[in-house]
Amino acid sequence: MVDGAARIRPLDAASESDVLVPLDRLVNGERPAAEVVAFYRAYAGLILIAEVDEEVVGYATLSGPYWNRILMMDHLAVVEAARKQGLGRLLCDAIEAAARDRGARFLTVQTARWNADAIRFYERVGFTQRGVFPDYMGDDNDLVWLDKRLSS
Repeated sequence: MVDGAARIRPLDAASESDVLVPLDRLVNGERPAAEVVAFYRAYAGLILIAEVDEEVVGYATLSGPYWNRILMMDHLAVVEAARKQGLGRLLCDAIEAAARDRGARFLTVQTARWNADAIRFYERVGFTQRGVFPDYMGDDNDLVWLDKRLSS
């Protein structure tokens, strides 16, 4: 699918949130489209999208800062047909740059323990596992917390 050059850019949440509906479903499961659009229009953080040949194929979000200059990458998704081609890394790099611009000490991300592919990906792009919270996301659905130091 990824034949052209990838472009990472901020999403205009007021007019473009509908393009996130299929990507959001990769992260959050089936939610009504109107709920997804409303969520991203109200989202107070940064939303970046990955485009290839003017088609949106991925996105990532950044929120915070939270206590002690910690920012969080809340969402990261790339459509299956465009995976393993560097788009996830490009999105992570852009989110990391934005976090650094905001003075972040750490960039954090969370995922379900069963999502081994995501955990391996985050570790490949420099995140370190910091904790596992048993049953945090429901019975037998542990949460894995990873972070990346950006500054002292």
